[in-house]
Amino acid sequence: MLIVRSPRTLDFDRMFDQLTSGWVATSQRRDRTPAVHGEWRDDTLVLTVDLPGVPGDAVKVEVVDRALTVSVEHTTDRGELRWSHTVQLPATLDIERVAAQYADGRLTVSVPPMPAAEPRRIQVEFVGRADEAPAALETTAEG
Repeated sequence: MLIVRSPRTLDFDRMFDQLTSGWVATSQRRDRTPAVHGEWRDDTLVLTVDLPGVPGDAVKVEVVDRALTVSVEHTTDRGELRWSHTVQLPATLDIERVAAQYADGRLTVSVPPMPAAEPRRIQVEFVGRADEAPAALETTAEG
């Protein structure tokens, strides 16, 4: 079926939309994308995501190749929520110690800094003829 509108109808529709745009409740126009808030606390990256009404088993946090991804897959009688957000983590953060907590509809992910490098002693062995070999040498190296 083809519907043809006259230009006069289009103008009326546009005027009506402009007049009533402020009347629509913000909850009806709300974007279903959760907001991600990030901040630094004592060299630790802390991400918070508000996910009201989403059960904890629908939330997933994973790190792959220094990329931290938070994702949600949740189905209700009102529809389906599928969402993910990825943050590239700098080398100064320790991806092996990422921690996530979920309580009261709020996900908090903490990524602490890498520990300071401690010098370690490395034994240097002399390889050569036995009559030229000095006692084993020791040196320190970082890393």
